[in-house]
Amino acid sequence: MNYRLSAGVAGLVAGLAFAAEAEMLYQFKFETKDGKTSLDNSGKAGGAAKVVEFAGKGVDFIKDAPAKGLTACNFILQKSRQRAGRLELDNSEKILRCDKVGDKITLTTWIKWRGFDRPSGIVATCPDGQKSGWGIRVVPDGKLSFAAFGGFGHRDSKQVVPKDKWTHVAFSWDVGNAKGLKFYINGKDAGINLNYVGEKATPGNANKIRVGVQTPRFYLPLNGMIYDLRIYDEILAPEKIAAIADEVKPDKMEK
Repeated sequence: MNYRLSAGVAGLVAGLAFAAEAEMLYQFKFETKDGKTSLDNSGKAGGAAKVVEFAGKGVDFIKDAPAKGLTACNFILQKSRQRAGRLELDNSEKILRCDKVGDKITLTTWIKWRGFDRPSGIVATCPDGQKSGWGIRVVPDGKLSFAAFGGFGHRDSKQVVPKDKWTHVAFSWDVGNAKGLKFYINGKDAGINLNYVGEKATPGNANKIRVGVQTPRFYLPLNGMIYDLRIYDEILAPEKIAAIADEVKPDKMEK
């Protein structure tokens, strides 16, 4: 006897097959199971994050932040407060480029942003000239801002990230989908200032993914801390992003 799947069931099966192929490529919680600080990546891409210092400044680790028993990574500003050390992710030169239609990315992380008078880079791949690659940052008024350099330019969230308070932030970009960019703050849709992002990819490059500053020359630092950075090669559903944000309850006493 032959059984034929309905179109709806077939679509569901295909969707599940796609979801099974998608991966969390990077995750950094900055500690081992026995509580020691660590830069190892527990995601599928393997490897670790490497500290790249500027003027002798790199990162340090803050215990019990954003909650008791957790460990945050703090990016140390140099004396002029215009640059800071950064992290670079192993095995990231050829993945998550967002340079082809059909590429997908979701990034989630906890941040504690101290405020800055210029864009504060969270994660980026752009070169110094900012003609290719992408970057997610917080702009001075607290809005999340995603830039597809050499592509559609930048878009900002409508909601803001507060200063000096642990906040969960996320974005996703379905490259080629004209309305495929989304922002989230504390697990909720944070809106977008202009929904249309075009249908083109951003020019690619071979830069490693850097964390804590926007540019390779250490400019536009985050001026803050991060915890539980995750990067996926899929678009996470809003419910999944909300569930990730709900995994941690920051202590009322800020660290």
